Amino acid sequence: MLLLAALISVAVSGCAQIASESNYTLGEGQTTSGTLFIFSQNADLLEGSSVDGSVIMLCCNLIVSGEVKGDVFLLTGNLRVDNSADVNGSISVLTGNVSK
Repeated sequence: MLLLAALISVAVSGCAQIASESNYTLGEGQTTSGTLFIFSQNADLLEGSSVDGSVIMLCCNLIVSGEVKGDVFLLTGNLRVDNSADVNGSISVLTGNVSK
């Protein structure tokens, strides 16, 4: 419940991006500001991409090849952090696997 309240407050404040496509890709040279929320879809943060905040993902799989200036939190799914990735914060996966 606390996580849901935090998600809503950040989304309402306007300092977040919520991804809603079937699969989300942040392409080379693309940057997103604030926290990136990804719900029920696979995501790929390509090499040369940048998230200026944290990444919070509630389901499915995430591949990080670019830069994340905050934390990466995955509730359920698998996380792959490539050699080219630069995650400045902590990496947390509640249910799933992490590979590097």
